[in-house]
Amino acid sequence: DVYKRQFLDRMRISGEDAVLTINSCTWSPSSQDVKIGWYNVDTRVTYTVTYEGGDINSKRVNSSGVPDGDYKVCIVNGGSKSITGAMQYEVK
Repeated sequence: DVYKRQFLDRMRISGEDAVLTINSCTWSPSSQDVKIGWYNVDTRVTYTVTYEGGDINSKRVNSSGVPDGDYKVCIVNGGSKSITGAMQYEVK
């Protein structure tokens, strides 16, 4: 996998019951896409939504279609260059 990943909080998803709310996220360079969502710690499979433009607010990523298991919130760099940024989020 050529992408750089950042893993955050770990949680158990059961019955597609989790929602990741991205209050704000900024990254640079803004020409690169980022993928934000769920990373299964056992299967190492990611379930993400792609964002572009370098700045998003008030986005939700639900766990619909995500199999039961242990997950971490993940941010995946979708481009070939390094990125820097910050994200404020909550999981329910």
